[in-house]
Amino acid sequence: MSDDHNEHESPIKTPNQLIAVVIAAFVIPIVIIVLLVQYVNGAPKIGAGSNSQSAEAIAARLKPVADHGYILADESTPK
Repeated sequence: MSDDHNEHESPIKTPNQLIAVVIAAFVIPIVIIVLLVQYVNGAPKIGAGSNSQSAEAIAARLKPVADHGYILADESTPK
């Protein structure tokens, strides 16, 4: 057999390079994930800062329905 087959070289030559690659392998994906989360959460919030969920705003939206005089009745009772 030829010795050419058993000759493998690694791009990492020193222990310092190995440490740098191992740290980069953990840090780079975490940084990418954090940046993606900030990008997704950084979109402007529609209705942010409005008072659309306050008690007064909800009552104002329900008032037209309440003014019609609807009466709730149990439909299972005989007429």
